[in-house]
Amino acid sequence: MEIRNTGLTGAMLNGDSRDVTITQCMIHDVGGGIFLSGGKRALLESSGAVIENNEIYDYSRIGAVGYHAMALYGVGHLIRHNTIYNGQYTGIWYMGNDIVMEYNHVHHTCVNASDCGALHTAREYNPLQPREGHT
Repeated sequence: MEIRNTGLTGAMLNGDSRDVTITQCMIHDVGGGIFLSGGKRALLESSGAVIENNEIYDYSRIGAVGYHAMALYGVGHLIRHNTIYNGQYTGIWYMGNDIVMEYNHVHHTCVNASDCGALHTAREYNPLQPREGHT
């Protein structure tokens, strides 16, 4: 499948996405490539989502910051054999547990931003543990 020329996200799987596979897609000339949120973090219940064998390029066409080739949230995603390139911002942004990323080829990212990376994550406290001073 080819997804192109979208204003924002090419493919969005939001909420309780489970056992979804995105494979062999060409995603280009988009704001963000793939947004995936799934699984249950409080229970460490896997989403079973797989993103594999995709080519994502020429993303973050509207603006730099916040437009990732992939934005992943949740638990139990498998991200493998994807090619990501030509983006102003982060290649793969992730936050969660048990997110496996293997054999991805990520290059020519962050061409117009400084606080980003090919693979990038945010700081986050453990949602299963109360923060110091909080019960």
